[in-house]
Amino acid sequence: MNILTKVLIRARKNGPNHTHSQIRVALSERGGEWLYEKRGNLYRAENGDVGAFYYYDKPGSGYNGSKRQIKMTDGSIVDLVGPMSSNAGAINKAFADREPLVECVTDYLSCRISIRKDALEKFGLQFMLNDNSYFLTDELIRSVLDNNTLDEYGNHIKEFS
Repeated sequence: MNILTKVLIRARKNGPNHTHSQIRVALSERGGEWLYEKRGNLYRAENGDVGAFYYYDKPGSGYNGSKRQIKMTDGSIVDLVGPMSSNAGAINKAFADREPLVECVTDYLSCRISIRKDALEKFGLQFMLNDNSYFLTDELIRSVLDNNTLDEYGNHIKEFS
């Protein structure tokens, strides 16, 4: 099971009225099974604190046309040929009865990953909702910008534990 172990917020000002922020996470990977549920053309699975999803309506060129074999909640195996990634907002809308996912970046590969919102809130993060997607609150981003700790790229950083 994938468990969230560390959260780091990076933020920087991009002009007088615009900021950029990023949630970086570290995970303790302990295996576990990914069981997908389908709603319309969207597939969603969770493994501990981490969510995964695809958009698939027919064979396509996503992931260079590679085949993704996924296991469904009923135990069946489905082959997705060239599925597309979706976004957390679309998944949150289709699976409104499930815990929302928040798009983050992994500490080890700098690739996108989706984390359950309730797992991030355990670290003290606060979110605002906009069109089924969750973003850090302005107050939280300001607290990171007020922090004088900088990374190697000049971004303000703040660790949450």
